[in-house]
Amino acid sequence: MMGRTHAATGVLLASTGALVTSADVPSALVALMVLPGLALLNDIDHPNSTVSRSFGWWTSIPARFMKHRNSTHSIPGITT
Repeated sequence: MMGRTHAATGVLLASTGALVTSADVPSALVALMVLPGLALLNDIDHPNSTVSRSFGWWTSIPARFMKHRNSTHSIPGITT
C-alpha cells in the first residue's frame, strides 16, 4: 500500500465508525482528521514512507531497525 491508500483506509474507517456509532458531528470530524494520519503509522518501518521521512532522523530510526511488514502491519507481526 502507498501512503494515499493508508490514508484512504483511515478515512473509510473513520466515516464507517462514525456512522455505526451514530457519533455527533464534532466527534466524527475529529476522527476524520486523526485516523488518516494514524493509518500512516504502520509504515514507519519503511525508509521511504511518508511517516518515516516526516520528522527527519527522529522518525527514520524505526525504519533502520524494523523489517518492513513484519512488526507493524498486523497483530501477529507485533507479537513475534
